[in-house]
Amino acid sequence: MASANLSQRGKGKFTSEGYIYIFDKVGADQVTEFWRCEKRRQCKARVHVKDGEIVKFINVHSHAADAAQVVKQETITKLKSRAAETVEQTNQVINECVGNLTQACQGVLPTHGALRKLVRRKRKEVRGNVERL
Repeated sequence: MASANLSQRGKGKFTSEGYIYIFDKVGADQVTEFWRCEKRRQCKARVHVKDGEIVKFINVHSHAADAAQVVKQETITKLKSRAAETVEQTNQVINECVGNLTQACQGVLPTHGALRKLVRRKRKEVRGNVERL
C-alpha cells in the first residue's frame, strides 16, 4: 500500500512497503513520476508512479525496510496538519496523534518536548502567514 507524506520542507514523500521515496522528476509523458529512495547516497532504488500506483521498480534497495520510520513520518505529518487546522491545546494534539500507536512506533518518535516544539513552530508559521495577508 502506498501513501503520501510531507517532508520537512513541505514537499511530497511517497511511502510503499516500508520504504520512503522522495520526488525526483516527471517523465517525458508528463504523467509518470520518478521517485528515488530517501537514502539517496547509499541506495539506488527508484520507482515509477502513474496516478498514485507504482508502475515499475528500478534497482533493489541496499538496506532493509523500516516500517517504524514510515509510521513516524505519517504521524509527524498528521501532527503538523492537525496543529495548523485546530485550536486544541498542544498536549491534546500530541495525544490525539500519538495515543493509539504501538510501543515500538512510539519509541522511534522524537521526545514529547520535541513534539510540543514542533506543534508550536507549525502554529507560529501559520499565524505568520495569516498576518502577512
